[in-house]
Amino acid sequence: MKTPIKYISLNKAIHSQKKGKGMIIDIREPAEYRDGYLPGAINLPSSQANSMPFKAWDDQELYLICQSGNRAKTLASKLAAQGLTNVFVLKKHMEYITTEKPHIGWSVDRQFRFTLGNTYGHFSTWF
Repeated sequence: MKTPIKYISLNKAIHSQKKGKGMIIDIREPAEYRDGYLPGAINLPSSQANSMPFKAWDDQELYLICQSGNRAKTLASKLAAQGLTNVFVLKKHMEYITTEKPHIGWSVDRQFRFTLGNTYGHFSTWF
């Protein structure tokens, strides 16, 4: 008999995590995670799920999120079959959530202004 998947809203999952009662787990691959993620979510890729110690969190609820929901549902079913009853799938997934991309390095505009500033300083000594 297939165990039904339990769902939770994003707001409830975030609230529960802030209270220390649950953990949002982003199961996308690391490159997907780096492109934008929920603050506070940890990244445990579903491709490595067999080696992940999900039972270590049996005292907390686990909230799975991925890009579209398919990987989260598959993993939730797998974990439920292994006896974990604290696993939930978020109702809203990353394709419907706006996140800020992490800022890495300077923007092209800032690089240009920095270079122009340095160049201007050097030219001013010529005149």
